[in-house]
Amino acid sequence: MKQKIVPTSPKSETYQAVQEKKKQRANGAQPHLIFGVIVATLLIGSMAGFFGFVIAANVPPTTPVIGRLNVVALFEDAREETLLSTRQSTGSVVKKSPRVIEQIVTVYNGLPLLNSPADLLGNAVVLTSDGWMVMPTALLPEGVPAVNEESVVSETPNFVVVDEEGKTYSTILQRMDDPVTGLTFFQVANTIDLSVVSFPSDFNYSVGQNVSVIKKGAAGYVVYRDQIAGENDLNLTVHTTASANSSFVIDTGATQYSIGSPVFSGNGDLLGIMMEKGVMIPSSFLKGAVDSIVQNSEIQRTSLVVEYVNIRSLTDQDRTELGLPDNGLYVVSAPGTDVLKKGDVITKVSNDFVTDSFDLSGYFHSRPVGSSLYLTRVRNEVEETIELVLE
Repeated sequence: MKQKIVPTSPKSETYQAVQEKKKQRANGAQPHLIFGVIVATLLIGSMAGFFGFVIAANVPPTTPVIGRLNVVALFEDAREETLLSTRQSTGSVVKKSPRVIEQIVTVYNGLPLLNSPADLLGNAVVLTSDGWMVMPTALLPEGVPAVNEESVVSETPNFVVVDEEGKTYSTILQRMDDPVTGLTFFQVANTIDLSVVSFPSDFNYSVGQNVSVIKKGAAGYVVYRDQIAGENDLNLTVHTTASANSSFVIDTGATQYSIGSPVFSGNGDLLGIMMEKGVMIPSSFLKGAVDSIVQNSEIQRTSLVVEYVNIRSLTDQDRTELGLPDNGLYVVSAPGTDVLKKGDVITKVSNDFVTDSFDLSGYFHSRPVGSSLYLTRVRNEVEETIELVLE
């Protein structure tokens, strides 16, 4: 007897046909469902972004409940840090070298007390552990700090130095003015654990180099982070080692109110001191002066003068007519020495290659009188290393 298949049985053709139609309907509806979910997600996301923007732009974070939704203000510090790290990957010098703040002292025209405040004259930087400091002479009232010529020690209550720990110094042991730089070097007494600045390994600064200008006051400090924009006098073609005429301009918000503020590199080395109109006196002049004070008890500057032109500042016609290479310092004159003469080309100083804004005077004045400087000289197409004694 032949067995009949019930229509509702899974084996029946009718049942299989019904199931196939259901499957087709389900497959056809799936794309429409996915599309609907995508549209709904985009719509909700757009509305959330719009309302978030309205809250961030108009609702301060102090507003109860709603203000807490202002995530832009909530994460303002993190956002700013991210932007700064993007604009300048070196990061803040204070974070990388926090001791730079201890190397800057504040100078007042009297003892700053809560009930009798004194005027802030400016900042000085600590050069030696035995109390030698430096600041622009222009910031000091005439005759301050005074030094008694007989006893050398002078108590000057109208000149008070305050360090990072709040310790005050008003006893001045020595004072020396440097007319070459317009800076005053002075030594305070009874120093304890002063943090001393460090100088860079070379003084070959370059345009675009990142720097930090720090202005310090009683309540804190301000860090201007910017770059070296270029040389101070763009019209000066022939440079001379007789003066600090190759000072650098800092492209920063620090104006005349930051006169005396120290300038640091990203790793915490002292690059110079801000003078008027945003001009920086390179720290090479500071190092040479303090080394001379330590060795000779006075500031001695070399009398050896070399006039030179950076070849990169010359035209192609000048370089061709003079037979000069593309880089180096062309010596215009060098009276008082036989190792350099007109026509020589200096390509390296102390193993540092000459760059666009190379300052030879910085190398001359970074060493005490009697020191030697090693140069790579090209004369008559012959290159050799020479020793130049800074008499």
